[in-house]
Amino acid sequence: MTRNRGNYKNLAFNIVKALISFLIVIILFGFWNDFINIGFGNILIMIVITFTVFCFYILGLMFGGYALFYKRIQAFLGIITYVLLFFTNITTPIDALPAYIRTFSYMIPITWATKVIENITMNNIVWSDLGMLVVTSVIYGILGVVVFRYYIEKAKDRGNLGHY
Repeated sequence: MTRNRGNYKNLAFNIVKALISFLIVIILFGFWNDFINIGFGNILIMIVITFTVFCFYILGLMFGGYALFYKRIQAFLGIITYVLLFFTNITTPIDALPAYIRTFSYMIPITWATKVIENITMNNIVWSDLGMLVVTSVIYGILGVVVFRYYIEKAKDRGNLGHY
């Protein structure tokens, strides 16, 4: 029970750290006036950042379990990083991608986060996009815990946990 509380404290700390970093970036790059003019969107942006940090935390949990079992996954994580950058509307517009890749992109919560933040900054709040962010985040949360526990059990059965 104590270990789980530590994990929640770590998640809460990372979320607060991300929100503080976001505010520092806004101040440093001179977007403070734009940020104030968004109004209600400020709260939504903070919610989106919270869900995005949660998604990255869960991805880390999934790959942490994977690393416990397979040990050397650095090259794989590099590929995943580029896939996430390319397919999540960060480096390439989703509309420029083929339909089958676009479908894959919409299964990733970070795609919805970038869409929601983009819409909020244009004063166009699309509630269905925010809903999809929440839904995909919850699905990834459940999937992350299941994958982590699966690889922990596989590592225990195989005897891989002796090195940690």
